[in-house]
Amino acid sequence: MKVTKTDRIVKFPKLRGSLGRIMYPAIAETKFDGETQYCYIKDNSSYLINSHGLIREQSSINLALESYFQDLECVLVGELYCNDGKNNELYTLNGNKRNDSMLKFVIYDIISIGKENIQQAPLIKRKELIKSLFIDFKSDCVSIIPYAILNDCEEVDLFFKDKSTQGYEGVVIKNMNERFYPAQSNWTKIKTSDTNLYPVSFIDPLLERIEVFVKTYAGERPVGVKVTTRQKESLKVGELVEIEHRGILSQGGLRNPVYKEKG
Repeated sequence: MKVTKTDRIVKFPKLRGSLGRIMYPAIAETKFDGETQYCYIKDNSSYLINSHGLIREQSSINLALESYFQDLECVLVGELYCNDGKNNELYTLNGNKRNDSMLKFVIYDIISIGKENIQQAPLIKRKELIKSLFIDFKSDCVSIIPYAILNDCEEVDLFFKDKSTQGYEGVVIKNMNERFYPAQSNWTKIKTSDTNLYPVSFIDPLLERIEVFVKTYAGERPVGVKVTTRQKESLKVGELVEIEHRGILSQGGLRNPVYKEKG
């Protein structure tokens, strides 16, 4: 596997929509806990690139796609992940980005085929195109994300609960006619929260803030958490506290940490 760094600026759709802007029926996908990538395939070669301009070539993922799409030119969008891609597997990915045997890629969109840019085609048409392109495709490290067509908020809630019970990070809800817009979208992410115990490493003497130690693949790192003055007064350095969050960030921090109580 060959990994190189470029200065290229890469933008992906932001998952900042809301259910209030979803029109039913809508498309629902499982949210894998990984890293979004574009995959460029052309002239029997391919490469994956992330938002930081990191290019990945000659991996098992690349070889699987190149051997299948020998004469096809296209740009795919998907998630690079480890193991089963369930909640907190981003933590595993961060420590194994150069470990070819650990990496998998799940495809959820296509934005060009041949010389044609299809970003403005409705999402459901792009989904149907992916299905037709991959009809005979088989691989242990590359897959197509399954999706469901949901008719209302109640079905969204059931879909979310099912995926959460299975251990996934959450779900993404998309309008069927959604176009592909890098850096913006109405795609709506619904995520599970997680709760863990962390030792207090610092209590700010002035601000309503503490820091806790979070273990990462590179060691422990402090993460800031907002607390009230009353909560802060009852805490001591070294005590365990319960923090609710929505997963571990790529640099080892916590997504949306919320102080709950002493451990």
